[in-house]
Amino acid sequence: VLAVAVLVLPVAGEPARSIAPVLLAVALGVQLITVAIVQTGIEAPYGQAVSLRDNHRKVSVGRPNSTLRLSNGFGAYLADAAEVANRVGFARGTPMLDLTGRSPSTLYTMGARSTSQAWVIGGYRGSNNLAAAMMKRVSCDELSRAWLLTQPVGTTNISPEILSGFGASLKTDYEIVGTVVMSESFSGYREHWTQHLLKPTREADAARAACVAARSGNT
Repeated sequence: VLAVAVLVLPVAGEPARSIAPVLLAVALGVQLITVAIVQTGIEAPYGQAVSLRDNHRKVSVGRPNSTLRLSNGFGAYLADAAEVANRVGFARGTPMLDLTGRSPSTLYTMGARSTSQAWVIGGYRGSNNLAAAMMKRVSCDELSRAWLLTQPVGTTNISPEILSGFGASLKTDYEIVGTVVMSESFSGYREHWTQHLLKPTREADAARAACVAARSGNT
């Protein structure tokens, strides 16, 4: 918009008489652009399957009386995830590592403390390396207590191999205690993704010692 103003003003004639109409036209143009951007965001929000006008389901997230309005599909998924966490005895505030790479809001709905990053994003070149690097910034005490959220099949998964960076193994040190199905993904693809909630099976002291040993061996 500013570029157009710079190009138009020199050919608009004498500034004293013509600059006001030109600036008025530019201001109106800016408003129209803003309206178009907002309308597009409402009707086709990034990473969501439906228009914001169709978000009718209320889901509690975070603090008491804090809710989000979501689509029926995604709202049902988050409600199921929270119910599963509650059923298996997951304590609010417990650290959790999201290896799905695609569902950052799930941990907060369950009342978990997201480990290492607010969203361990997956599906991009370098996602695993970034996740492993961020894991090194987390204390062994937190990692030894962290639960996992995994998605065995999918294109955004974070490799469970990153767990070796703090002396853990998906196969031997965790057990599946709950399952939830995401029928409406964050990318808008209407597919079914099965996710597992896993809790650590080792004693916290043993897990902490393994973490310290693994990090000592890597330095």
